[in-house]
Amino acid sequence: MAIITMPRELRCAKGCTLELINSDTATRSDPSGSIQARSYGVPVWALQLVSPEAMTDREAGLWKATGLQLRGLVNHLEAFDPSRPAPLGSLRGTLTLALVAPAGTALLDITAGVGQAGRTLEAGDLLQVGNGLGTSQLVVAMAPAVVDGAGRIVVAIEPPLRAEHPIGTSVTWDHPRVYMRRTEPRFGWQAYNRRLTLSMRLPLIESL
Repeated sequence: MAIITMPRELRCAKGCTLELINSDTATRSDPSGSIQARSYGVPVWALQLVSPEAMTDREAGLWKATGLQLRGLVNHLEAFDPSRPAPLGSLRGTLTLALVAPAGTALLDITAGVGQAGRTLEAGDLLQVGNGLGTSQLVVAMAPAVVDGAGRIVVAIEPPLRAEHPIGTSVTWDHPRVYMRRTEPRFGWQAYNRRLTLSMRLPLIESL
């Protein structure tokens, strides 16, 4: 098993999607008709990468290399959301957790540095808490947040953390990553002519 890094220059087109999958069930009461929902397990991310409709040999080559290196369902892709590789907010720099973030929490207290005072995160901005397969998590900011005068920012997130992360854990804003496997072993392409290759797809699911 190897980890393949998704190239930053991998071009994506209409149809690329990032989805959060919850393992939920719902039952309806016979007497009252009320619905009771219950969650099982933890949410996982699903990503569908779709290439441009017709690519040059050079563009197609990068897609071919990325897909084939995954070796079916064996290897992992260190993937990012191509629609938001960096925050819409102005927060940048080196970020770490200011406090322990326990499993199940939906709030992150982050140290950004005094020089970042007044910088922001916007709703929908993505962050990666921790590093590595099985030890990091991709989360989404739920509301705007601002770095205070002490250089700290408190961010409401979804989904909640799956595991506890200690003080000093890195928080990544630049191409935050999630570790994924392909959902099907088949991967290929179709030549349009001698210069162009038709669209390719990579359906992926998060590996825990």
